[in-house]
Amino acid sequence: MVVHQRGSSISLEGMSCHYGGDGGVSQIHLDIASGSQLAIVGASGSGKSTLLRLIAGLEAGNEGSLTIDGQLASQAGRILMEPNRRHVGMVFQDFALFPHMTALENVGFAAHLQARHVQRQRAEELLQRVGLNHRLHAKPSELSGGEQQRVALARALAGNPKILLLDEPYSSLDARLRDDLASMTRKIVRELGVTAILVSHDGDEALRFADRVAFMQHGRLLFDGAMADLKERSVPPDLLQLLFPLTGVTLRHDGGANLTTPWGQNLALPLDLQPPGAVQLFTIPGAASIVEDDAGTLKVLDNHDLGLTREMLLALPDGQEFRLQDVRSVAAMGARVSLSLDPERLFLFRSSS
Repeated sequence: MVVHQRGSSISLEGMSCHYGGDGGVSQIHLDIASGSQLAIVGASGSGKSTLLRLIAGLEAGNEGSLTIDGQLASQAGRILMEPNRRHVGMVFQDFALFPHMTALENVGFAAHLQARHVQRQRAEELLQRVGLNHRLHAKPSELSGGEQQRVALARALAGNPKILLLDEPYSSLDARLRDDLASMTRKIVRELGVTAILVSHDGDEALRFADRVAFMQHGRLLFDGAMADLKERSVPPDLLQLLFPLTGVTLRHDGGANLTTPWGQNLALPLDLQPPGAVQLFTIPGAASIVEDDAGTLKVLDNHDLGLTREMLLALPDGQEFRLQDVRSVAAMGARVSLSLDPERLFLFRSSS
């Protein structure tokens, strides 16, 4: 029987880890609840993998503290709880399977502290859970990339971890397979009660896996919140663009409670955007309603049928190009059009330009 257990809670208080130069993380404050699924996202070099190494006990950090289930694990550059006592399982980008072992042997090896018959039973159950009960005796060279990653996941769970760390585990796979594996991993770790942390730079993967997202940039934590918070609170535009297929333009604002767009639509502004200045407007797919209009201020530069949806590129009077996705209407190339955006499907930010 596959073991169900309570995942560990994790707390980082002022954790910093510097390697010299621009690497590492600075002053990280992050609480991760037992049994939750967190996605840490950001560009390459933002500090995502360093956070995993701190949690795993592979790095002590330079300052701050890390507690696991209320016990100090690292503090002020010292490791107080050895990695083997943290009950951590890890899944890596390169799978790291033993090439001479079958899938069953790879997973069973990770359960080596258990009796031999228990090792085999647990390995078989975990491989069945990841959909590989028909590939028990295949070696890594006989498995596809997606199948190898499923074996790697089963192996990481074989030791009954309380924490599962996934360091960009699906980045070498195609987009559809990444999404499927992220959803499958989420389902399994929720059933087992494991606290799971995924490092990713892929928005779809993060959204399918996590119930919460942390955004890293230049070694600092800029956002930490539940997925629902993305709709309810101000978030960094870089995070939104990473998670969602956003497109946008920069508009000038003369001040006041409303922004009048170049296409004549008035948009209500929050208080922090009401002073004069430049405003960034981002839309999500399906936000636009477009109608051919000889008096329209926008011009169609491209109109591309994507099969189930349509993408349209418009020229604004100031020369900016505005790409809109999931457009329901059709307009001829070169046509003048009028535009209306659904206020519920757009984001407004103060522009730094």
